[in-house]
Amino acid sequence: MMIITLPTAHYRKNKEKLLTLMETHLPSSRIDSISESQHESVISYSFIRLDKKMMLKLQYKLTDVSNELKSNIFFNRSGEI
Repeated sequence: MMIITLPTAHYRKNKEKLLTLMETHLPSSRIDSISESQHESVISYSFIRLDKKMMLKLQYKLTDVSNELKSNIFFNRSGEI
């Protein structure tokens, strides 16, 4: 799962760019939620796999959307040791 947090003004201005970027780099992902408040927006994406190079590339490209964007990536691999 990837959680993206950014100022609402930045999200509203760049949401098409953000969504296109996510679709390009995580083609099998899906949006789980989008939450907007007066000051902050949070977008949650689910994905099955993300290799290390793509993860780093995606995080770098996300800074083009907003220099105040924060991304958190969580891997749930239950059953894997």
